Amino acid sequence: MELLMESLTKLLAAAILGGLVGLERELSRKPAGLRTNMLICTGSALLMILSILVAQDGGSRGDPGRIAAQVVTGIGFLGAGAIVQSRGSVYGLTTGATIFTVAAIGLAVGGGYYLPALLATAIVILSLFVLGRVEKRMLASARPIYEYHLETNDVPTALARLTEILRAHGVEMEGVSFEKTNVGMEMRFALSVSPEVNERLLRELLAVPGRLRVELPREL
Repeated sequence: MELLMESLTKLLAAAILGGLVGLERELSRKPAGLRTNMLICTGSALLMILSILVAQDGGSRGDPGRIAAQVVTGIGFLGAGAIVQSRGSVYGLTTGATIFTVAAIGLAVGGGYYLPALLATAIVILSLFVLGRVEKRMLASARPIYEYHLETNDVPTALARLTEILRAHGVEMEGVSFEKTNVGMEMRFALSVSPEVNERLLRELLAVPGRLRVELPREL
């Protein structure tokens, strides 16, 4: 019963801490969102718990770090898969680093080190939420924000083509939203790019199925 309660506490704590980080990623509309980070953190905690239990059953010959060490290697591949390189630009580094850090938080919780895990979670959220917005404001003058409106009746095709073009230029959409219209769906998103890059993008985006409209740059 004691093992059950201890394991439950650790797994719930890992799910909460991973969920806090994932919530920020979800609100920022990043690929690894709430559920992904919760699962990574909870899974890492479970493997750490298992690692400790196996070591205890093995007596003096048991090594509590063997299973946990494999988590570090495995999560490294998962984080690397979130990083994309295209035309000299690299993006997804923050997502990859977040995945790696969330796994480390899960290992800390699984090992019973709640305070370091809590502090790490606070630092991650501070880095992503607060510093991310400070960075955007500092770069606002160098990279204006262009507001795009795309109205289409073929959302899957338009979205696939749109994503392909933006990835080719190493650009990410911000503040994506959808609204139903009489002729289909209107997609709204913002691009933080220089005027030169926006001009090149606009020429290619005009080929996306639907009616495209661009608003003047706005302040963040």
